[in-house]
Amino acid sequence: MQYSTRFVDATVEPLVCDRDPNGSIDPFPFVDPGSGRIYLLWKAEGLPGVAPQRLMARELTANGLDFVAGSAARELLRPTRPWEDGVVENPAMVTYRGVHYLFYSGNDWNSAAYAEGVAVCRTPLGPCTKQDPGPLMGSSGDRLGRAGGSPFIGSAGNLRLAYHYWQAPHASYERGGHRRLGVATVHVGPGGRLSVTG
Repeated sequence: MQYSTRFVDATVEPLVCDRDPNGSIDPFPFVDPGSGRIYLLWKAEGLPGVAPQRLMARELTANGLDFVAGSAARELLRPTRPWEDGVVENPAMVTYRGVHYLFYSGNDWNSAAYAEGVAVCRTPLGPCTKQDPGPLMGSSGDRLGRAGGSPFIGSAGNLRLAYHYWQAPHASYERGGHRRLGVATVHVGPGGRLSVTG
């Protein structure tokens, strides 16, 4: 079978672009395994002093090319914790053991303070509740600013999280830092609390 490597964008406007001047970034498609419905998650950049950053979701049509008629964007999260420092981004959702987990990043991506948070969502459109006052995962050892997580179910059926980090001692491109990739195992503990190793 031969595949074409050519992509032609035939759209005349963005699928979504929030109305504030900073627009939208970090799209993440999610297929609900229970219903088969498709959702688009993204970050609304917000406007400092006017509108907070927000993580949003909206249902897509079956072909994933448009939003379902009559649907509306729903807010999933906004920054509320000190460790986030006014930033929530990189939404990524997975369903594990019947629970919708929303992983997200907070703080400045270009620093060792960048970290990964998690929330539990009743549905792919919310409401979502953040797990802890602190992040699920942050700097550890020579891995600084661990975040930008992408959850997946591993071959053994366990919940895993691929992420990126700065290789110590630098935590910024400006200071000569280099990004690396890591994978953590996510554990579900008593009361549904998550923790990571790796």
